[in-house]
Amino acid sequence: MSVVLGYYSYLKRLDDIKRKELCDTDDFNLVKKAYNHKTWKKGAKQIKMRVQRNYGIIMNLKKIRRLMKKYGLICPIRRKDPVKAMIKANHTNKIYSNILERKFNQGVSKKLDKICQPEVYLCFH
Repeated sequence: MSVVLGYYSYLKRLDDIKRKELCDTDDFNLVKKAYNHKTWKKGAKQIKMRVQRNYGIIMNLKKIRRLMKKYGLICPIRRKDPVKAMIKANHTNKIYSNILERKFNQGVSKKLDKICQPEVYLCFH
């Protein structure tokens, strides 16, 4: 199957191109409404859920991303809270002194085997 692309095939496709452009603008208006729904800006997945919930339209996630890229709609990246990061950094650097003075490394591994071997006595009557 060969595809011939030229001027006359372009003229035949011109109506389809215009119709798809109109559909894209209509869909982008829905995406824009969902994007500006509340105070924060949303990403493609939240826009998909918002369009489905509010308008009852199931829109493909790839289409939403294509429209966002085409019309220059950008979702800002969420950043870490600097106060929480400082609190977490302060909690992880605490080193406590060795109050119990326990020695966990014994040097020879056979010591435990001699201590922990159970002695079993069988009595037959």
